[in-house]
Amino acid sequence: MINTAIIVLFRKVLALGLFFYFHLACAQEFSLVLSDSALQQTAYSFDFEENGKIWIGGNKLPIGSSDLKAWLYRINAHGIIEKKITFPYPGYQTWVGFGNLTNGKLAVVLGLKTATDLTENWLAVLDSNSILSFRKIQGADNAILKEVTLTRSSRLLLSGFRVSPDPQGNNFWLGKLNPETANLDWVYEDGFTPIDNVQAAIECKNGDIAFCGDVKQTTINPFISRLDSNGQYIWDLVIETPWNDGSQKLLEDSLGNFWIVGESSTAAGPSFDTQINKVSSNGILIWQQWLGSEGQDAAFIIKKAITNGFWIGGYSNASTFGNGPVSPFLMRLDKNGNSLGEHFWSFPSPSPVYDMQIKGDTSFYFCGGTNDSAFLFKRTKPFLANVFVVSDKDQKSQRHIFNFDLNKDYLLFPQNENSEITIYDLTGKEFSKTKYGGKALQINTLSSGIYLITLKDSNGFHSKLWVR
Repeated sequence: MINTAIIVLFRKVLALGLFFYFHLACAQEFSLVLSDSALQQTAYSFDFEENGKIWIGGNKLPIGSSDLKAWLYRINAHGIIEKKITFPYPGYQTWVGFGNLTNGKLAVVLGLKTATDLTENWLAVLDSNSILSFRKIQGADNAILKEVTLTRSSRLLLSGFRVSPDPQGNNFWLGKLNPETANLDWVYEDGFTPIDNVQAAIECKNGDIAFCGDVKQTTINPFISRLDSNGQYIWDLVIETPWNDGSQKLLEDSLGNFWIVGESSTAAGPSFDTQINKVSSNGILIWQQWLGSEGQDAAFIIKKAITNGFWIGGYSNASTFGNGPVSPFLMRLDKNGNSLGEHFWSFPSPSPVYDMQIKGDTSFYFCGGTNDSAFLFKRTKPFLANVFVVSDKDQKSQRHIFNFDLNKDYLLFPQNENSEITIYDLTGKEFSKTKYGGKALQINTLSSGIYLITLKDSNGFHSKLWVR
């Protein structure tokens, strides 16, 4: 049997070789592979300091240990490690995430497992060199956290689930944390299916909180909910499809609509496709879209572009026609959700992406895991080409075409036999709704403007804009 130390040495030599190769080849770009005395290492999140340096963190399994450990590194603008932080806890650690506070400090959240198998959650506050405080978050025991998001007031939104003792199983769990005190301002916990999970949360422009996640009904479906600034429920929406789907990230656009990205086991291929959902500010599904290839495609991140539209990051093997390992991809969307092209970076082993940061619509940074090592790389102005397509097999559920006739007082739907049709303005205010199978909507009381018409049938929700 090959000695473990030889394997580790080989990995370090390989990582070092890749590192110098990419530095010579890419000038301002860099590729950093991290396998720091570990059998396994993955990077889950990273962000920039004001001076351009990078904090990056994740989990690793050290050689000779059965306990995962959280790790945090500070890296300069050229991809060189300047500082390594370890956390003062002897047991099993899971990385959750962090936020850059307005006072220049860094707040890091970890999950720590006790000897009795209880998961506690802890907050570490750091300056650029060391840990200043390390405190338990009271009221968050047995919450399995997935992500940390920073609000405008430097509060931390903690997202995940908590195992419930009742038959419902996992419950949604979302907390708003004060990093100065390590106390929770409020907790939102609820659940109604066996699997309820908050994947990510954001602060809306008006101070409300929106989160996306997953629920399990007949299949696993994406879920979005809106809370007020005090964590009180406003609305929720299950985005139903006949497949198993997952949501990963969401953002709010300039009109207050929510864009949610993730993956879906559509009928298009043997694996997953990237799924994009657009939901109005009051919880109405505007449209769904599936973009992908014959292979496996999944979106994990969505960011606003400086110019109109969005950037999406994830992993795919579309560049190898579904035959190779999944590798990072970047996709540009216009403001209507149409792909303007993608770029793929082929790795020799499966390499999922977990975080992406962008500077100026020109510089793109990605982190994740590959071949039991973590990676971070930067690329500048990558060429975009159209590779992803929307499968024809998904058209019925993606863009249901329904037509209507118009007279002075009514919109007429002569072929409507098995659905319910509703008309809204763009703020989400409902004006009129047909009964099941109804064939007309009264419009003589509507003022001039743009309206959203939705159709709900056995295939889900479908919509189109109408100008009066």
